[in-house]
Amino acid sequence: MRGSNARVVILHRLRDREGFTSGQALARELGISRPGVWKHIESMRAEGYQIEAVPRLGYRLIASPDVLSAEEILPLIRTKAIGRRILHFENVTSTNDVARDLAVKGEPEGTVVIAETQGEGRGRLGRAWVSPPGGVYFSVILRPVLPPGRLGNVTLMTAVATAAAIREATGVDVTIKWPNDVMADGRKVVGILTEMLGEADAVNFVIVGVGINANTDPRQYPQSVRTSLTSLSAVLGEPVDRLTLAAAVLQHFDEDWTRLARGQFGDVLHDWRRMSSTLGATVRVSTVRGVFEGTALDIGPDGELIVAMPDGRKCTFTSGEVEHLRSA
Repeated sequence: MRGSNARVVILHRLRDREGFTSGQALARELGISRPGVWKHIESMRAEGYQIEAVPRLGYRLIASPDVLSAEEILPLIRTKAIGRRILHFENVTSTNDVARDLAVKGEPEGTVVIAETQGEGRGRLGRAWVSPPGGVYFSVILRPVLPPGRLGNVTLMTAVATAAAIREATGVDVTIKWPNDVMADGRKVVGILTEMLGEADAVNFVIVGVGINANTDPRQYPQSVRTSLTSLSAVLGEPVDRLTLAAAVLQHFDEDWTRLARGQFGDVLHDWRRMSSTLGATVRVSTVRGVFEGTALDIGPDGELIVAMPDGRKCTFTSGEVEHLRSA
């Protein structure tokens, strides 16, 4: 069995039992020698796993490091398409950059690139996304059968999946500000960046990047954005379980991606509306065409924002920056 898969099995077996797990049983299941099992155990210890070894009893897991590795996440998810292959890095320039390079080389759909920190993380409109330790930063490779004009469907779907997972895993009542900003206490806790490579009428692949301010310290952000950002731990007053959160996001992503692939985007939009903080609010929408103010009425079938103007007109926006002037 390949090394990474063997480690996943070893961790799964160690977690399944309260007592010790026989090294001989592990070797038999993995199809390797007992010294081979020991080699994996030593490698895991070097990465921070506390594993007790007792002759004639076997191995027992005492504690795990706070890392979002494949070995930690895979036993917690039951996905069909997303996250069956997870590549974990300590630090990268950007998980979107790594995923894009892999996609160009033919990496299959559903592969997840996850990193503990990013040196050059970025958000929409070329903005930087500061990625200190304690966050959840990952990108997913998708190969959708969608025309480029419907890429926004993927972005809204990602916001829905991420918001639902945060609510489930942490209890924080996050909302979604159009189109894809996930908010807590009026401040942004999640950034989503969708990038595509394709032709005029077809998509080769899509990279969806997600950055979650989980246990990050808001003081680590530049002064210019501290008033607009927060973290889940700051909202709760205590750290969140990053592993549980990451697994929940991938599980929800997988389920919503399956709905989207089946043509059930209407179901995704229903969930978006349910978690939206934009609909019903008085908003200012800044676009290349100008700045518009009105009341956010609804979103269209492809996620476009429909706003009622003071003169009675209804304007539809497919892109733009939204500021809430008065909440719903």
